Amino acid sequence: MTLTFTRFLAQFNSTGNDKAQGYDKSHFVGLSDDEKIKVFGLLEEELIAPGVIGWLFFLDTNKTEAALLNYLVSSKKPAAGSHRILIALYHYTQNERYLNDFEDDFHQLDEWEKEEAIQIYVEYVHEEERRSRFFKKIFG
Repeated sequence: MTLTFTRFLAQFNSTGNDKAQGYDKSHFVGLSDDEKIKVFGLLEEELIAPGVIGWLFFLDTNKTEAALLNYLVSSKKPAAGSHRILIALYHYTQNERYLNDFEDDFHQLDEWEKEEAIQIYVEYVHEEERRSRFFKKIFG
């Protein structure tokens, strides 16, 4: 077992403020191939937690896209955290389909998710015309 894997497990199993600190490169760089597979599986358990999706993409882009799509399909629509997932899929793949799905599903989100979804949208969508259309659609 590498030191990196030990560090990852300590963070994965932490609670409270320690858990809220999240992951950084020191939790992933230096993992063996077998450890990467284990870590990926563990992170899938925290799929919609803030920051986790980025680390899944860091470990394996193709596997992450498939895992996220599977989560969306297997959950009732919209899935909890779907706004995070769709924006992340758009960000990492640049596939417009994910951004379209995000915009179409926005009105179905819980109120707390809508606030966060708007923040995430502003952070990752930089095309002014697109943003303007989206905000006009949701705010009238």
